[in-house]
Amino acid sequence: MFPDILKKKSVLFFIVVVLLAAIGLTAYSFVPVISINGERVGLSEFLKVQSAVRNMDMNGNGGVLKLSDEEVKGRVFGNMIDKVFLDELIGDVDASLEAGAREKVREAIEKEEKDSNLRLEEAARTLYGLSVKDFTELVLLPQAKRDLLTERFKNNPEQLNQMWNDLVKIADIKIYYPGYKWEGGEVKKK
Repeated sequence: MFPDILKKKSVLFFIVVVLLAAIGLTAYSFVPVISINGERVGLSEFLKVQSAVRNMDMNGNGGVLKLSDEEVKGRVFGNMIDKVFLDELIGDVDASLEAGAREKVREAIEKEEKDSNLRLEEAARTLYGLSVKDFTELVLLPQAKRDLLTERFKNNPEQLNQMWNDLVKIADIKIYYPGYKWEGGEVKKK
């Protein structure tokens, strides 16, 4: 009788550990690292962007990291904030720019695949350490949005700069990542 109880307890313990691991992995995507005007960015996206910044730094410096860990994290937070600000500006200026940016990216990818021996998948993995989907969402799409906004305000770039500065001034940013804070319109180390 005693060995049967031990077997049941060990099976139950194993099931609990597996369930806790599954919950932990699921929560990993939802654990917020930063909140930008109410939009939360999870740990999984933070780590993807961090990996991309590190890969770019290493690839640009012959395989040696030049940026400190603090500089990398600062760039990651800056990238996440810029991405949300871009979406807000597009929503305020002309929501159709979102679709225009997606179309611009789609066309660029199609052209690249026809005209080049270098595949986007290889470039995304080699340069950024990202999948094509992540590379498109985290790099190509934000750049296309920047390009379209810049084009929209080419005759009045000061207005775009003012709109951006206004967003920074009223931004409600909370950083949950240990050791960092938003203060005076920028990310700072605590």
